[in-house]
This record gives sequence, C-alpha cells and structure tokens, in this order.
Amino acid sequence: MKTFIVIPVYNEEAAIAECLKSVTAQTVPFDGIVVVDNNCRDRTMEIVRQYPQVTIVEEPQQGMSFARSCGFDYAAHHGADILCRIDADVRLPENYNEVVQEYFKVPGHFKTVAITGPLRIYDSSLKHFLHLESHMIGSLTKRFMGGKVFIRGCNMVLRAETWLQIRRQMSGLERIHEDMDISYQAAKCGQNVFVSDLIAYVSSRTYIKSPRRSANYVWRWVYSFYYLRSS
Repeated sequence: MKTFIVIPVYNEEAAIAECLKSVTAQTVPFDGIVVVDNNCRDRTMEIVRQYPQVTIVEEPQQGMSFARSCGFDYAAHHGADILCRIDADVRLPENYNEVVQEYFKVPGHFKTVAITGPLRIYDSSLKHFLHLESHMIGSLTKRFMGGKVFIRGCNMVLRAETWLQIRRQMSGLERIHEDMDISYQAAKCGQNVFVSDLIAYVSSRTYIKSPRRSANYVWRWVYSFYYLRSS
C-alpha cells in the first residue's frame, strides 16, 4: 500500500521547513511527498528544493482547491493508494504514516474512504481554547452535513480510488469550502471516520484570523452547507 502526502503551498517560507522536517522523519516513510507550488513569490520553493525526497508540481490557477486537486491528481496517477493532505504549517508526529498504514490494513475498514483526526496547537498560549474551537467546528459541520464526518484539510487522508471517483463531482468553486466539499462527496462513496490516534499539530493562525477573513470563512461555510445539500 503506497501512501503519498500532498502539501499545497503559497508563500510559506516561515513554516515549510519545519513541516518538511516532520514529513521526512517518519518511522514509516511516505512513498511520495508532493509539494504543490501555487505561485509562490517568496523563498518557499528555495527551501523545498533542499529536500531531495520532495517532488514539486506547479499549479498556476490560484486557490487552495486547485492546488489540492493538482497534487491529488499527480499522486493518484503515480501509484498512490492512499492520499494524505496537510497544510504547510502542520507538523506531524513521527508515527503519522504508520497510523495511516495500520488503519487501512485492517480488513474491517474496507468501507472507510477517508479519515481525519485530532488537531493540536503548537504555538499559542490559547491552545486549550483553540482546541475547543476546533472540536466545535468539526462537531457542528458533522451535524449540518447529516452526520458525515468533516475531514479537515490540515489532517486529511483519502483513498486514491475515491478521489478519482469523486474528482468530477467537486464543485471547483472557490466560494465553496474545499474541505467540506471533499468530505461531502467522499461520504457518498463510503465512510468518513475520525481516528483518535491520527494527530496533526497545527499553527494557531488556522483559528486566529482578521475580522474580514473570519467573516469570509463563516460565509463560505454557510454557503457551502446549503450548496452541497441542494446539489
């Protein structure tokens, strides 16, 4: 079973080195590490090129959903069985891919098409509050998605065959929350599952946003819910 990890990046020079250090230090190495350059203009790609294990692909169309799809497409067509996706500010525990591999090896998990796990904050004194906020976001989204588990983009694992199956059903609209979109479509093919051992450490910037960005996030979340439920 081959596991590829995809990391979309746009001007992530401050975070990408620590991310790649954790990705390349796994007890069970990833079979492929794909960084998607989504028009970086800083030193991000200079830093990425210091890691020979990494394959760089380019996505000229700006936007997280386009970069994610580009990386998933590349991995799925280059031998991946399992697709992992994280953000550039994520730091993985060294057993992350081991947890992924062990989960999908269990015969009883054949109906599972996507998994996610807990998020832990590594850079804020407000980490306990932010952990609670993360839990609330996941719980509310699951409720509004009719019980489907919300697969967070910063800790996302998906079967490659499922991605190829739902690829054409993705909205492709930037105003649709990309994580909710893929969670909703994947759940039509099987089960989304929350795995408590699949931990990802994330930056507090995921939750601490400017008022404008926060308002936009909430608007996209609400719009996505109604769009996907009616599609």
